[in-house]
Amino acid sequence: MGRFGDGTPTGGTRLGDGTPIGSVRKGDGTTLWSAIPDSAIHHYDSLKLDFDDDDEVDNWPDEIGNVDLDDIDTGSPTYKEDGVNSNPSVEFKQNILTHSTGNVEINDPYSIAVVAECTGTRGDDDLNIVNDPDRSDMQIRINDGIDNEQEVELLGEGVNTIPLGDAVQQYVGVFTGDSSSTEHICNDTTASFDGGSTDADTLFVGGEEGRTDRSWEGFISEIIIYDEKLDSDTRQSEHDRLADKWGISF
Repeated sequence: MGRFGDGTPTGGTRLGDGTPIGSVRKGDGTTLWSAIPDSAIHHYDSLKLDFDDDDEVDNWPDEIGNVDLDDIDTGSPTYKEDGVNSNPSVEFKQNILTHSTGNVEINDPYSIAVVAECTGTRGDDDLNIVNDPDRSDMQIRINDGIDNEQEVELLGEGVNTIPLGDAVQQYVGVFTGDSSSTEHICNDTTASFDGGSTDADTLFVGGEEGRTDRSWEGFISEIIIYDEKLDSDTRQSEHDRLADKWGISF
């Protein structure tokens, strides 16, 4: 699929002034997603969804790569007008949100950015986007931590604690194609993970299918998958752009 100069996919509906329908614009009139890097190969944006509040979201269309995120049959996701930082979002209850490459081997570097807010959890695991050696996929896991707080642990590299209901973060995972060199970036802190797979056909999953101890509840507003390991400047640019778009700070 081709894209306009501002990064929006061709074929999308646009207003008379050229602004894509569903986009949010800054005071100076520029679209907030105009800086999406050319390396973005999949893009899921809740602002582009056409649902009423509380409607079930049976799939989430990809704005670039034509690969839909499908429901995994448990805790059906719903569209919420008041989600991440009071923005339109998709609310997930447990074990949902999967993205598959369609049985294509993953041997090349890629990066993932997710804008999410945790509102609750049933599990005792931490929040990571991690290439799991047991499941060979990327996962989002959330823990309510101690005293009603979410604990984000970067495998001994550092811990960030965020109150539930205010856990608005951007999480970026990078898979380099090497089973021993998956990176996780959170709040500008980087940790390395062991394990992984170079022949997985699933990029990531929210929660873990069939595992109630890793179930979580929360909102997701945007997901971007890039077909490269983002350099530090591009990663910072994406942090800033998404913070501006959703009115949040990382």
